[in-house]
Amino acid sequence: MKCTARLVSLTVLSLVVFASPAYASPADLPSVDGALRVFRAENPSARILRVAGNPVPHGIFDIRIKSGALSPETAARAFISKHAGIWTLEANGVTLETSRVIRTGFGHVVQFRPRYRGLDVVGGTLSVGLDRANNVISVTTGLRPLTEIDVRPGLNEFDAWRQALSFVDWTDRPVVKKFDPRGAKLVVFVTGGGPALAYEVSVSQPANMHRWKVYVDAGDGKFLFKRPNVVFLNQAKVYDPNPGFAMDAPLSDVTLGDFADNDHTIDKTLNGVRIITKNCAGSGAPKDLFEFDGTLYRGPLCEMVFKTQADGNGDFLAQPLDPAECVNLAQTGTQEELDACFEKNAYDEYAEVAMYYHANKVYDYFRGMGFSELVVSPIVAGVNLKIPNMYDLFYGGATCEPGKDEFGNDITICTTTRFMPFDNAMFMPFDPNDPSAQQYGEFFGVDQDAILFGQGAFIDFAYDGDVIYHEFTHAVIQTVTDNQMVDFDEYGMVIEVGAVNEGMADYFAAALTDDPKTGNYARRADPSGDSLTMSPDSIRDIGVQVRCLDDTWGEVHQDGLVISNAVWEARKLFSETFPAKDVQVFHKAVFDSMASWGPVPRFKTVTEAILSSFSNNPEIGADFAAAARPKFEANNAHDCPRVFKLELGRSKDILFSDNYGSLNFWPGYFQFSFDVPEGATTLYMGFDAQSSGYGGTTDIRVVFRKDEHVIINWDLFMGNNSFVADKEVERGEDGYYTIRIPDLEPGKTYFMALLNYGDSAFLQGIFANFTNDPVEIDAGIPDGGTDGGPVTLDGGQDVGTAEDAGDSGEPDDAGVGPDTAARPDTGTPDAGVAPDAGPAPDAGGAGGVDGAAETDAAEEGADKAAGCSCATLAVE
Repeated sequence: MKCTARLVSLTVLSLVVFASPAYASPADLPSVDGALRVFRAENPSARILRVAGNPVPHGIFDIRIKSGALSPETAARAFISKHAGIWTLEANGVTLETSRVIRTGFGHVVQFRPRYRGLDVVGGTLSVGLDRANNVISVTTGLRPLTEIDVRPGLNEFDAWRQALSFVDWTDRPVVKKFDPRGAKLVVFVTGGGPALAYEVSVSQPANMHRWKVYVDAGDGKFLFKRPNVVFLNQAKVYDPNPGFAMDAPLSDVTLGDFADNDHTIDKTLNGVRIITKNCAGSGAPKDLFEFDGTLYRGPLCEMVFKTQADGNGDFLAQPLDPAECVNLAQTGTQEELDACFEKNAYDEYAEVAMYYHANKVYDYFRGMGFSELVVSPIVAGVNLKIPNMYDLFYGGATCEPGKDEFGNDITICTTTRFMPFDNAMFMPFDPNDPSAQQYGEFFGVDQDAILFGQGAFIDFAYDGDVIYHEFTHAVIQTVTDNQMVDFDEYGMVIEVGAVNEGMADYFAAALTDDPKTGNYARRADPSGDSLTMSPDSIRDIGVQVRCLDDTWGEVHQDGLVISNAVWEARKLFSETFPAKDVQVFHKAVFDSMASWGPVPRFKTVTEAILSSFSNNPEIGADFAAAARPKFEANNAHDCPRVFKLELGRSKDILFSDNYGSLNFWPGYFQFSFDVPEGATTLYMGFDAQSSGYGGTTDIRVVFRKDEHVIINWDLFMGNNSFVADKEVERGEDGYYTIRIPDLEPGKTYFMALLNYGDSAFLQGIFANFTNDPVEIDAGIPDGGTDGGPVTLDGGQDVGTAEDAGDSGEPDDAGVGPDTAARPDTGTPDAGVAPDAGPAPDAGGAGGVDGAAETDAAEEGADKAAGCSCATLAVE
């Protein structure tokens, strides 16, 4: 269920690495080695998790530090203070603010928000876990080393906002251009390098279902990073949990009043204490949507209203409709008949009833596990969501005439009065102090946190309870973890942060229904059956094993199966081990671990947090945690490689998200390695490339390095990298590429990073072949780039290129709907987050699991760096 809306989810996440004088050099970063040696001497059994390029541990587990009679908050603060050097908190001006204390089944989790000279440190939350005796048992964080920086900005809020717009404003994807100083605030940004003073700028793109938080350097205005900010009492008859793929499941009699604290009998609408269900009824006259390239676009917007009413007995007995009948009319009926059919289905009242029932059901489910309230409660649950007809606006169906803008300048005004289906569902957090949230809320007719479900071309997304459970879980995860959805390290982009969010949303939807297959009815949204992220009869099947990196390729929902399948297998082990115990004990322990994930979790962080929750739960225990660990190791969830080894006969797919033109490049979600056989001197690499956005080109380039992986950081590439130039590229007419890398040294291992300098791209069937053939390929393409001259990085290091593969010209899919080209979701709510391939292996302390047995020893890390050596598993 493509979820947290391409707002919080399926979003194309953009990151490029630029040099920035505000960052400290690696030599200036404070060392944590001494602090870790002291800590390890006191806690020899500690399991320490690291990620590549960051000396600060990502997580520490398997500890038990007694705190006496201290309160949870005091004990947690004392622990952090004693070992401040581990997290480099000795820097001037750093303070820890307690953001919340969460009660769990194993004790408490205390979350601290670091602040530097009064500014928030983005993604740096520290989460300290304590058992029931208030002994410290774990700590996780997204912090990187904090060093002295100047907090005086070199540009103001308006200039930062204008810079942010330039990084998200591209052809056919207009942004809302209304400056509000509340939408640009100073923060300390630490992702991907040393700390920098930055502006966090809120930008809204409702036409493409996006809201962004864009980070620009407060000194020179350079782009740093981009994150999505939307990831998605009476009687009634509903499908429970969903209508089934063929929509032939029977309706069940349910009692809406069974939900705690609900009373909607006063006005006979579905206006509950925790869930408010409303219907997108349309707004009548078109309203201003956005300006772009001298044109003002207008169209109808949702007006959220209570549409269904209880009958004289207080019951809600609206009957479901099947949107598929409209699809059939598209083949045989007139345009008038088709419009009338869509109008009838677009406002049906059953969607409200189903939404109210399922949203309350999942809310009660989490409350039963100790969850209190969402950040904003009640939450709006909107149904029959529709959007202005973008095909009319962008492809000639609108009425256009000359007019004036608000400043009296000449402008073209294009108007449509029609809606179009919205094939997705999403969770949309709302911040009244965030102007982009207000703009986005106006677009969808809501002014508070909401889960919104589309009236699609083939299905009504509110009919499927699995989808509702999935989207609601995103709201819970966001509340508990402040999930950032995307990260990057020196290997490239990191998909796991968003994949964890998607995978665990899948898991809890499956746990609630006791069925690993989720979204049986929603599967109809992809009638062609081409989507690589869906199973044949459901949106996803978490009962199917997915190994990282063998079966992952950078799509957040597919890759999320790494963790959801591991937890599902552990759940089955629990039922076998404790046949007399309610499986809810297991689900509660998994939920309790959530508070320890941190804002930028990796698979291995979540693995250790869940196993720690098992160990410290008196109803489960350490023996079961030890027995469950192999379930996670089987999927490489405990330490997902960051390098895929290319071998003869072994191919790989990789997904890139949009580069947006004005930025430099988008790194891949993992790197490749290859061993040069004796007698060979040349590598031929081939792959099929297709553009996967709203038009544009593919422009794939490769850099490679002998003996060590290519290091990607804010300075583009560290100066000590020695790259070999790829200068020979052949592009076939059908979009197939061949890259020739000559003059290799037999017997050596090379590491390769693929970079996307064009628009969104999906590379299929990447393979390697080796030869000593001296014949050169004459591709007729200029050396190293598309501009007729060499492309250089970091002082003249040459980079090869694979050029434009063409483009289908089709808009990207909206999420749960058809994904006919296995494309990344770049334009509409939720389907994933920027792809990633997993945490870096722990090579000498750079990543991986570091325990008493020194499992991050250099020799083991070097083995892992060469890539996963396990057999590829086919996923049906």
